[in-house]
Amino acid sequence: MPGVGSPRMLDVLARPKSRRALLASALLLQAIVLGVGWFATFRIVQRSFAGVVEDIVQEQNVDIARRVADLLPETMGDVEFGSEEWERLQRIIEGESLQALPAGGFICLVEPDGRLLCHPEIRDNPGLRNFSFDGMELSAGLTGSGSSMPLLDAGSMDAPTTGTIDFPGDTHFVGTQPINNDGLRLLVHQPVGAVVDAGRSSTRWVLAFAGVAAVGVLAISGLGLNALMRRYEGAQERLNRQMRDNLRIAQRIQQATLPDTLPTMDGYSFAGVSLPAEETGGDTFDLARSDDGTHVALTIADATGHGIGPALAVSQLQAMAKLAWQHERDPHRIITVLNEHMHASLPDGRFVTAWLGVLDAARGVIRMVSAGQDPQLVYRAETGQVERLSTDTLPLGIMAELPEYEHRTVMLQKGDILLVATDGIAEAAGPTGEQFGVERVIESLRRLAEQGPQAVIDGVLESVRTFSEDAAPDDDRTLIVVQRRPGAAPMRG
Repeated sequence: MPGVGSPRMLDVLARPKSRRALLASALLLQAIVLGVGWFATFRIVQRSFAGVVEDIVQEQNVDIARRVADLLPETMGDVEFGSEEWERLQRIIEGESLQALPAGGFICLVEPDGRLLCHPEIRDNPGLRNFSFDGMELSAGLTGSGSSMPLLDAGSMDAPTTGTIDFPGDTHFVGTQPINNDGLRLLVHQPVGAVVDAGRSSTRWVLAFAGVAAVGVLAISGLGLNALMRRYEGAQERLNRQMRDNLRIAQRIQQATLPDTLPTMDGYSFAGVSLPAEETGGDTFDLARSDDGTHVALTIADATGHGIGPALAVSQLQAMAKLAWQHERDPHRIITVLNEHMHASLPDGRFVTAWLGVLDAARGVIRMVSAGQDPQLVYRAETGQVERLSTDTLPLGIMAELPEYEHRTVMLQKGDILLVATDGIAEAAGPTGEQFGVERVIESLRRLAEQGPQAVIDGVLESVRTFSEDAAPDDDRTLIVVQRRPGAAPMRG
């Protein structure tokens, strides 16, 4: 087909000699006008698509950079390549790259001179040590507008910076953050040029289809644009639907691990709840009465983070604890076994806080151990005061063996209440960033103690919702409450 600037085409446009030629000229002019309009419209869509991708990926990079920075040691000093300290950092980088990033993305640690210190592929390709980011510029975005700065100067320890870096053959979105005062720098890379190109190719395909159709009827232009948006929205909806389906399955599996009914026992009342921040959560709890009806096993646990990974960790821990309670009534022995398993199975930097207790109903005594789980509160009905108990040992999974600690028991008198919660309650944030805090939990417990365990849980959750002004929770919220009912006669063991 001759081009617009060819002599033959110009001749047809300038000197129509018949009705057929006039019609052809009119249709051609219409096609050109529509084509220019479509081209301009879809160029805007192309840029919009790139902008959306850029915003999403850069937000992910900031989140990942902050999370990985929290996993790194507080102080490192000079880290020698291949040393034991380097091996620890390399395992963190390798593990987080596999968990947090799509194919082609990676996390790395950079030395002050710009050379790579840790990279997911540096074991198999030691030559990466010679690669340096020195002199590279961090640009504002794909459009090329805005300022740029040297990559090694960007960001601060409490505020990761994002932008783009041009590599040969691709563009990488980069999140960068200095680590402590050691001169090391954390980089999060996601090469998204292929994603943007795919969107542009799809746009050009729809543009060509609509342009041909627009020669016959002007209305095709609107239908073509609608078709483009349907392609984008349809693809996004399919991905969202698939993700929602997967999360619903994971949610059902996790919910099945929570107790369907709470134990009943003369002289005692129980309540428990677990509200995940997402479809799945990193919290769990369990309350189970022994077969002989004399004891109740109590469990509450909180894995770092929330989502599918932590949900799997706490579900596994809860299943092991449930099995162990069937053969053992010493929470200290059980938590030792749980710690050994968590240390062997959790990736570096991950851990689980847990609280285990066993209620001897006849004596009103709870033997307990808290592995980093806080808060633990005891309401004393006789005085109206609330005692805050301290944790006993480290969270599970950090060390292969827990440090020695003293075994603790709590005696519940008539009307006394024990409350144990995960940190999603006390650390719930209000509009100004202030946290709900343990003191407000204590206030709710003291105010509602006489109404029973369920009223305490409902009141605490309602106070948190009011304090946060119904904002979406940042963390899972889980509580268990045990009360020795007022006026109840002690059981005979």
